[in-house]
Amino acid sequence: EEDKERIRFQQADLEDGIPLGKASASFVMMNFGTAGDMPKISDVIKEVGRVLQVGGRFLFSFYNSDALMYRWEFLPWSFSLAAEINHKKDCLDVHEGANIFSVYAKAYTMQEVESFLTEGLSLTTKATYPTVSPILPICLFKTEKEKEAVLAIDRLLADFGMGAYIIVTGSKN
Repeated sequence: EEDKERIRFQQADLEDGIPLGKASASFVMMNFGTAGDMPKISDVIKEVGRVLQVGGRFLFSFYNSDALMYRWEFLPWSFSLAAEINHKKDCLDVHEGANIFSVYAKAYTMQEVESFLTEGLSLTTKATYPTVSPILPICLFKTEKEKEAVLAIDRLLADFGMGAYIIVTGSKN
């Protein structure tokens, strides 16, 4: 019962500001590329800095403009992803059957992401992931050995900064 009082989830339009008081949050998370879905992300990150307590932690996930999977404009096989980044239009093209719906989404480099961190926010970790496994044909995943090989390739490519998402974590000083 005590943990229920300490944990609170709140929905808000973050570009209008975070409806919390100064130094009132211990953790802020934007996952699955959501940091890249906001046109004014630098303002949102400043707001995160305002609402985080000293020692409070954050996790941000951005679309990675250096991702290997975004460099290929055509793949000769079908894959399970329902959406992909469109660099030309700064959007995420979401597929629903034969229809494509575009929503704002911008991919960033690691250097751009690091530049968003405002004074008082310290970066702890930065990584990219996944790389190519979501777009490979399913026939490559028949045996456990094949799955392990593809995941090993994914980890290696991620080490070179080629994953679909840039994930950064850190804390407020």
